[in-house]
Amino acid sequence: MDSDYRCPVRGKVGLVACSDPLKAQYRDQDQQLKDLLGTMGLKTVESPVMYDRAVTYDAKAVALMNMYLNPDVEAIFDISGGNLALGVLEHLDYDAIAECYKPLWGYSDLTTVINGIYAKTGMPSVLYQVKNAIWDSSGTQRHRLSQAISAEGDELFRVSWRMLQGREIDGVLIGGNLRCLLKLSGTEFMPRMTDKVLLLESRGGTEEQLRSMLTQMRIQGAFGEIKGLVLGTFTEADRTMGREAVLDMVLGEVDNPDLPVAATEDVGHSPLSRAIWIGKPICIG
Repeated sequence: MDSDYRCPVRGKVGLVACSDPLKAQYRDQDQQLKDLLGTMGLKTVESPVMYDRAVTYDAKAVALMNMYLNPDVEAIFDISGGNLALGVLEHLDYDAIAECYKPLWGYSDLTTVINGIYAKTGMPSVLYQVKNAIWDSSGTQRHRLSQAISAEGDELFRVSWRMLQGREIDGVLIGGNLRCLLKLSGTEFMPRMTDKVLLLESRGGTEEQLRSMLTQMRIQGAFGEIKGLVLGTFTEADRTMGREAVLDMVLGEVDNPDLPVAATEDVGHSPLSRAIWIGKPICIG
């Protein structure tokens, strides 16, 4: 795999929280992350509003733009999640982001920002939560992240797939968390689906909720426009329904037997989930 998939970083990284404010009781955990990054040779530049519960969308956007505009910052790690990231999108300077591009890493609710940046600039981002490196007590994620940052290996990005329909999938990947991606519906920040490969995963959601969201995607025409569909984990539904039952349900809601579909348990909300590029080509099969 090309070294650019390992996203080498050797200087400073920015820490931001575009979604919900970070909780004060987790400051020690966040410090553990900064200490860990330090052992990897990285210094951190921290957003001043990560813990501010009264912070505005504009202030969040300013904090993110300052990371893009800081020439010493080589990558940006968003360590938040929740519900609020969507509001940042209308306050970003996309011309500046395109001009001083650096990879943004985030997951879950950051699906909105990652896909919005791709839609407006064509710039790729990494769907991954770097706090996995401390959430995973086995040390596996620390090793994978260290490899990726030092460009010594690609294990963090090495996703295993199995085909559910069709024989191969090849195209630029978009998507991420299903609930959060649907927030972009009808906006200028939703990437065009035509000839793209769409990734869908979810943390929460009953069977009925997932069916409803998949139905919305189908009614919007997504499953007729994309070149392929790739499915990560659906954490709560996989637990309550069983993994194979969930995949069968998704295929039924997609209702397109000609669409190539692949699945993996390597992408999602597990502390052992791997990273994947949104806005770059993917080839499966």
